[in-house]
Amino acid sequence: MNNRDFERASDLEERWRRDAIADHARAMAAWEGKTVADSAECCAVCEDPIPQGRREAWPGIQTCVACQEDLDLAASRF
Repeated sequence: MNNRDFERASDLEERWRRDAIADHARAMAAWEGKTVADSAECCAVCEDPIPQGRREAWPGIQTCVACQEDLDLAASRF
């Protein structure tokens, strides 16, 4: 590898980091102002009940842990 390759890799890493931070900020903004009452009692994907503790920890949550993990994994592939 030469210096130009390292510069490109560094630039790409920096761009990914900025994009990840922006994605996180957008996700957190979506939760702002939500209350437990905004949380679904059942998962929007599989319709299993969402435990009260999860609803309290993530006001406005719409998915169970398993489905959210699947969604996060799918999103990370892009």
